[in-house]
Amino acid sequence: MKPLEILKKGLTKLQQQIRDQKTRLEGKLKAGQPLSDSDEEWLDNAGNLVDEERVGDTLDNASDYDPFAGPEPLKKTSGDDQQKVTQKPAFMKKENATLEQRIKILDWHHTNGENQSKTVKHFNAIYPNLQLKQPRISAWCKNEERWREEYEISTGSACMAKQICQTQHPEVTEMLDLWVLKAMTDRILLTGVVLRQQWRKFVDLVGVPKDEQLNLSEGWLTRYKTRTGLKEMRRHSEAALAASEAVDKECQHMRELIKEHRYQLHDIFNADESRLFYV
Repeated sequence: MKPLEILKKGLTKLQQQIRDQKTRLEGKLKAGQPLSDSDEEWLDNAGNLVDEERVGDTLDNASDYDPFAGPEPLKKTSGDDQQKVTQKPAFMKKENATLEQRIKILDWHHTNGENQSKTVKHFNAIYPNLQLKQPRISAWCKNEERWREEYEISTGSACMAKQICQTQHPEVTEMLDLWVLKAMTDRILLTGVVLRQQWRKFVDLVGVPKDEQLNLSEGWLTRYKTRTGLKEMRRHSEAALAASEAVDKECQHMRELIKEHRYQLHDIFNADESRLFYV
């Protein structure tokens, strides 16, 4: 038997074994039975036949190797070929997927066996700058329902937006608005540091992926203060003389003291209230 025939026979046997295992696991999924972590990893890696099928196509078009044949003579390269060899690969800057691209990738993912590694390999050839990886496809699947709702109500320009704007996190915005309203009622000093901290807390509660979170720039802070009226707030008397950074630092220091000495809430007083003991 020729070497090429041996390779083809071994590849066919391997493909059949993988298909049998894959059929068994897919049967468990259809029956509603859970898969172990190792089985899921096998489906995304060893159970992915993309590479094997590509090798099979290459072998089908290949000629048998003759061990007694001498090496082929070297071909003289032209000037154009030499320029191609010495040319350095172009640097590809990583980009964020647009909403339209995510929907397209998810549609293909569902119609082609829902194999995440296979989806990554397919679209890395189409969108190399996205630099897709399996965990990202997994995260996209978890947020698919929300993205499809946004895609249906969005216009063409919104579909092409690379960054999800604040209005596309309405649940986070609503939570922050309610918290700010309560803080204003309690006369809490709302600095930029405090607003950013609360936004990040609510983002974690909602479960927004890291690559979709806002960078909370000064522009975002200015727009938020303008919309909620915080930009017009002014402090008076002693509070007007204190810098925001100093106030935040001292508040943290007071919390540490209260925790260290185990003060009860009814034993904590504002400095203005202390005069009540001397009236």
